[in-house]
Amino acid sequence: MTVYGLEDTMRALEAGSLETIMVYEGADFTRLSLKNKDTDALTTVYCKSDDTKNPKYYKEGIHDRELVESAPLNEWITEHYTEFGC
Repeated sequence: MTVYGLEDTMRALEAGSLETIMVYEGADFTRLSLKNKDTDALTTVYCKSDDTKNPKYYKEGIHDRELVESAPLNEWITEHYTEFGC
């Protein structure tokens, strides 16, 4: 399987559909792990690194989200890709 683009790549990785993953070293994306303060539901968001403070990521309807983890996407993939069968 060959996929291009951030969203498709991350969906394929999380589904365990990739054997090999190649990521552009200069990709400037951040993985945000957010928790809904009222429901404790976890959400993962991928955004440009300079967009991590955007308030749209920290609201879910009327509920506020709090940041649980923030990591450069390249580093996160390097540390976790084996968890998905790559």
